[in-house]
Amino acid sequence: MKNSEKLLLIWLGLAIIIAMTVMIVFKTQFSIFTFIWIIGTFISVLKRKNAESIGFNRVKINLLVKMTLINLVVSLGLISLFEIISRTYETLIEIACSSEMPDPTFVWLNEFPGITGYLSMFLFSSFVTIFAEEIFFRGVLLNYFSKKLGIWQGNIIQSVLFSLIHIIIALLMTPLQGIILVLGYGFLIYGLLNGWTAYKTKSIWPGLITANINNLILVIIYMGL
Repeated sequence: MKNSEKLLLIWLGLAIIIAMTVMIVFKTQFSIFTFIWIIGTFISVLKRKNAESIGFNRVKINLLVKMTLINLVVSLGLISLFEIISRTYETLIEIACSSEMPDPTFVWLNEFPGITGYLSMFLFSSFVTIFAEEIFFRGVLLNYFSKKLGIWQGNIIQSVLFSLIHIIIALLMTPLQGIILVLGYGFLIYGLLNGWTAYKTKSIWPGLITANINNLILVIIYMGL
């Protein structure tokens, strides 16, 4: 087994431990989907013994910077449009933070005021929740469906599957916000766009970096420092 496979398996194992610890300590929701993504990726790595094929690999710095910047500019442009129309992400943050059992990605904002909360949220999502989404959808599933059907069909399928999991939250929003969450955020931005950058770089890193930065920016905008 290569070092990249060993590192990814260790990362996934630690992610489960951290997620469970956060759930118990802060009494958060049980993020069943996060555990499914992590366990699914774990099984895939053990079966394939090739972490690089699912986007867990090194990228030349110039390519990484280029594709991350493209992803950031396009995604922030679309997000600005969506938020002007609907303030969907504001509602998402309210739902995630206001329940008796908050979402583990956003619980840090309740527990730690100011910079500490934002930094904790950023690190947790980078290492656990958003990482789990990117490595499973833009890694495992994109690679699998692309080999079977071709890259564009594969990217569309993983984007559709990723958008479907957002329907649960969309039901708690207005119809317009729900549509934007599922199709705008789930399918277009974090599905197709992140899938495209994963294909261009053979890596999940541009999408992971972009998704975390976007999330941090929106939380700061709506909640303040």
